[in-house]
Amino acid sequence: MLRRDRNHRHLGPAPSAALELERWRAAAQRVARAWNAWLAVDWPERARAYATYLEALADEELAARRVQGATVPLSRVEQQRA
Repeated sequence: MLRRDRNHRHLGPAPSAALELERWRAAAQRVARAWNAWLAVDWPERARAYATYLEALADEELAARRVQGATVPLSRVEQQRA
């Protein structure tokens, strides 16, 4: 969730949201590396590389859900103000 100070300047995401976003980005990078590795390996290694890709993808999806849980949708913030 983005925060603002008294002068309405953006302070960036809340610390927990920023940490979860950083973890999500790292997980997404692991997915990209695992995908590229799967494409590059020889046939005998493909099954193991694909399993590694699926694990990385599952981790990225979990990290994305954590980001969603650490942020507040704008519509909810607007409802609180009303």
